[in-house]
Amino acid sequence: MLEPLRRSLLDRFGRRGTLLLGVVVVVLFVAAGGPLWLAGLSSSLVAFLLFAAVLVAPAAWVLWDARQRAIERAFLWSLFALCGNFVAVIVYLLVRDAAPPTLACSGCGRGLRAAHASCPWCGTARPSAGPSCPKCRAGLEAGWRFCPYCRAESQPG
Repeated sequence: MLEPLRRSLLDRFGRRGTLLLGVVVVVLFVAAGGPLWLAGLSSSLVAFLLFAAVLVAPAAWVLWDARQRAIERAFLWSLFALCGNFVAVIVYLLVRDAAPPTLACSGCGRGLRAAHASCPWCGTARPSAGPSCPKCRAGLEAGWRFCPYCRAESQPG
């Protein structure tokens, strides 16, 4: 449902422009009262708990999803969702990668990006599918003499 909008915004503004647009929308949302107007609707305990759930649930989900996808700065994304609520969640959905990482850490089970040489949470080394650079551990194709990322000479194998 959001995929056509996501592609349209990313094609038009790029990844950073879409994020900047989202931040502007969230700031306007919060400046206009945001979800805080719910607090004034009722003074009952049920209304307060509902308000807390509406405020915290999107941030908790963003934190969980960002960690599962191994997205950098997951906590900042959840803080952004806490401030901007559902508007920020929509921005997060538009900016994040569509597919979660396909690799799982053998130590802790969290998601790894293909570029990760080891798990950023527990430090377990990722088994390499092919040759890797002896200096930066980036993946190399067979026959490459130099690493294209750090220019180190690879060992012939």
